Amino acid sequence: MIVALWKIFQKAGEPGWAPVIPFYNTFTLFKIAGLNPWLFLLLLIPFVNIVVGIWVALKLGATFGKSGVWSFFLLVVFSVIGFLILGFSSDSYRKPTTV
Repeated sequence: MIVALWKIFQKAGEPGWAPVIPFYNTFTLFKIAGLNPWLFLLLLIPFVNIVVGIWVALKLGATFGKSGVWSFFLLVVFSVIGFLILGFSSDSYRKPTTV
């Protein structure tokens, strides 16, 4: 998972070492997904963390041009495989626009 996240972070222009640092990796993943990075604190709340985790996976998949179904099954259900595909595929990162 660290290797996959390393590649994803590099594609997004973030430091590759960020997945190794606890909490900072989640903070950065939220930023890559186009969300407020401080929303990662919602992951500390039971049951809310499940919804937020799915939400981040869908947003992350969208930044790499993946559909919601692809993101759900490969970033939530089979997360290791999905993150490896995102990291090592030729898909490019598209910075989300803020509204």
